[in-house]
Amino acid sequence: MSVSQRDWDTVSQQIATLTPDVIQSVADHIENEGNTQGLSTEQKRVLTLLKRVNTISSHLPGSQACKVKARNDIRGYMGYFGLTHVFLTMNTNAHHCPVFHVMFGDQAVDLSSRFPIMASSDERAWRLNRDPVAAADFFEFMCEMFLEHMCAWDSRTRKSKTGGGIMGNLRAYFGVSEFTDRAQLHGHFLIWLEGGLNPSDLHRRLETDTEFSTRFF
Repeated sequence: MSVSQRDWDTVSQQIATLTPDVIQSVADHIENEGNTQGLSTEQKRVLTLLKRVNTISSHLPGSQACKVKARNDIRGYMGYFGLTHVFLTMNTNAHHCPVFHVMFGDQAVDLSSRFPIMASSDERAWRLNRDPVAAADFFEFMCEMFLEHMCAWDSRTRKSKTGGGIMGNLRAYFGVSEFTDRAQLHGHFLIWLEGGLNPSDLHRRLETDTEFSTRFF
């Protein structure tokens, strides 16, 4: 664990007063999606400490340290590339997408058809539950295809392709994935564009240049 120097004395004293039973009770409470109103004063102290202590587990997906590392990486990108130009959320839906069902192994789905015939809704839901790894592969595949074909990003050279995509040429991007409340993967992306204006300059030009504003929107 790591603690900022200014908090060390306070945090070390508070950790020494906690018992394994109290920490376990808070862990169980969080796992069961309980709210803070049902916690005792001693249990609330555990949550306060969690905000001030980082676990050294930056390679463990979903951990607090992993989130801190991602934020630090984003700050590094912004320090080098400037403020981001586009914030994008990828919300794929494996249940309704024929691509996932082909990846699952359904050979009856015809991807050359505009409206391919698929299994019933219950069967498609069962497949998602049966093979979550295929669902994760589908999510990764869709993100890669979006970046490659719509944004014209070459993952091998890590550069934008000549001619660019729907937003022009990408200079860089940063993406993270997470689970929704429905246990479905979705991703958040920050995108930097070649020749993109600083947000302040962009707002100023939108206010003063009618033609640019019309083309922008």
